[in-house]
Amino acid sequence: MSFIVVGDPHLGKGQNLSKALVGRALNTRHIDQINLLNWVYDKAVELNIFNIVLTGDVFDEPKPHYSVVGILIDWLKKCQNYDIKVHIVMGNHDMLRSGQHYASPLDLISNIDLEGIYVYKDLSSIEIDGVGITIVPFRDRRSFNTFSNAEAINNLKSIS
Repeated sequence: MSFIVVGDPHLGKGQNLSKALVGRALNTRHIDQINLLNWVYDKAVELNIFNIVLTGDVFDEPKPHYSVVGILIDWLKKCQNYDIKVHIVMGNHDMLRSGQHYASPLDLISNIDLEGIYVYKDLSSIEIDGVGITIVPFRDRRSFNTFSNAEAINNLKSIS
C-alpha cells in the first residue's frame, strides 16, 4: 500500500513574475512547477508507486493560462502511460462558483476522460490499495446556501 500525496501545486503561480522564456508563455517559475511535477512522477516510478493524490489548488487561479493547463495534461498523460493513477481533489483556486454550481478547468480533464485520471468535485470516499480515503473538495458556507458556518457544518454532517 503506497501512494504519494501532493498538496497545493498552484500551477501558474507567478504568471506575471520573473522573466518569460523567449517564444513561450512559460517563465522560470513555471519551469520550477514542471520540475516539481516531474520529480513527483520520477519518485513514483522509482518507488513503484501507482497512485498520486493532488489535494487541491492544482492551479493558482480558476482561469489559468492555456499553457498551464497543457502542462498538467501532458504530465497526466505521462502518468497514464506508466499506469500511475492520479486523483485530483478540487480546491478553491481551481473553481469558479455561482451558488452551488462549480465550473473549473479541471472539468476539461474529466471531459477528455483520461483512463486512470480522476477529478473529485464532490464529497466522496475512495479506496487506494486497501486504504479508505474520504475526499473533501473545497466548500464554504455559501456552497451550502447558508448564512452561518454552523449551519453549513450541519449540512455537511448530514451528507456524511
